[in-house]
Amino acid sequence: MLMKKSSIFLIIVAIVVLIGAAAAGVVLSKNNGDNNDRETVTVTMGWEAEIIEDIAGDDFNVEVMLPAGTSPHVVYSTPSNVANLYNSAVYFEVGTDVEWEVAFLEDVKEDIPDSVEIVNLSESIAYVGMMSEEYGEGDEYDAHIWTSPEYLTEMAKVIEEKLTALNPDHAGEYAAGLEGYTAAAEKVGDAMQALADRYTTSTAESPYVVMVWHPAWVYFLQQYAADYGIYFDMVSVESNGDVTADKAIEIIENNNGSAIFVSGFDEGSTDAVKEVMEKNGITVYTIDPTSENMLAALTEFIGDLDGYLGDLTATSSE
Repeated sequence: MLMKKSSIFLIIVAIVVLIGAAAAGVVLSKNNGDNNDRETVTVTMGWEAEIIEDIAGDDFNVEVMLPAGTSPHVVYSTPSNVANLYNSAVYFEVGTDVEWEVAFLEDVKEDIPDSVEIVNLSESIAYVGMMSEEYGEGDEYDAHIWTSPEYLTEMAKVIEEKLTALNPDHAGEYAAGLEGYTAAAEKVGDAMQALADRYTTSTAESPYVVMVWHPAWVYFLQQYAADYGIYFDMVSVESNGDVTADKAIEIIENNNGSAIFVSGFDEGSTDAVKEVMEKNGITVYTIDPTSENMLAALTEFIGDLDGYLGDLTATSSE
C-alpha cells in the first residue's frame, strides 16, 4: 500500500531530528575502517549503485538510500545512511520527482554540507517525458525513466563523467566500464527486437494490452518497445488509487486480460492476492522496478512478455 506524501514528510522529519545533533556538531569522516582509501558516493536506488560498480568496480564506497525491492513511495532511510550521505563526495539523485526524493530533499537539503555535490541525473540527459497514470494524474510526467535501457545508458554516461572527475587516474578503466554497461544495455535491445520479430500483429493503433499493478513501466512498454516495432498499451489496475483483488480482477477482465505484472512491493504480489488471481485464471508475473540490476530485470521482463504474448496469441487463434 502506497503512502501519501504527508506521511513521508513526517517520517523524514523524525529521521532528521534523530541525526540533527550529529550533523550540526560533528565533522563526519568519509573514510572509515577498511574503506579509508575510497571516497563515498550516495545514490537513491540500487540500480544506480550497480551502474557505479559496473563502471568503477569497488573504487568507491556506495551508499544506497532505498534498498532494492522497496517502493520509492515510502521511506526506509535510517539515521546511519543519512549521515553517510552527509559524508559523501557526490549524491546522485534521479531527479524525476520521485516521491521519496522530493520529500527527502525538501527536508534535508539545507543540512547537506556544501562539500556534497548533488548531481541530478535526469536533468543531465535528454529524454521524452511520458504522462503519468499514477493515481490518475494524467497531467504529470511519469518518474520511472530508469525502466528504459536507453535512459539508463544516458545516466550511466553522466555517472562515468563524474566518477572520472573524482578519480581521474582511472579514466581509462571507467570509460571501458561504461562501454561494457552500454553493451549490456544493447543486449536488452536485442532481446526486445527478437520479441518484436516473433509477435508482429501489434500496431500503434492496435497495441497489445499489458496489465500492471503499479504503473511503473510506461517508458519500457510504450516508448522503448515502440522503437523496436512492438507496441504495448500499459493499463494499471491502481491508476485511480489502491484496489482490492476483486476490483483488480474486474479491471483485468474488462480489458480482456489474462495476466498481470506486479512489483514485489505491490499488494498484488502478496500470496493471498495471487491466490485469488490464479483461481480466476489470471497469471501473475512478478518483476521489480527497483531491482539492483535493472538490465537483468528488464531482460527477465521481456522473457515474461514472451510467455504472456505466446498465451495471448494462442488463445486468439482458437
